[in-house]
Amino acid sequence: MREAFRYIDTDHSQSISINEFAQAIEYFRLKLSFQDIQKLYRFLDSELKGELGYDEFTMLSEENWMNLDPYKQYKSAMEKHQQRE
Repeated sequence: MREAFRYIDTDHSQSISINEFAQAIEYFRLKLSFQDIQKLYRFLDSELKGELGYDEFTMLSEENWMNLDPYKQYKSAMEKHQQRE
């Protein structure tokens, strides 16, 4: 997921804009209207910032729904380790 996020984030801003998101959907040849793309984007943009961060982006993945995202698990483990120090 991290590599996909980096690939879609073409301006390397650490977030995905609506335009980058729409381009990715077009690249993957998903048949969605721009209106449907906007709806999906707004759904994922839980913080209503007008951009998707990594955590919001991973809501698209089955691994996240099943709580199997390795990056999220790594981040959580690192946070726990830092709290112990």
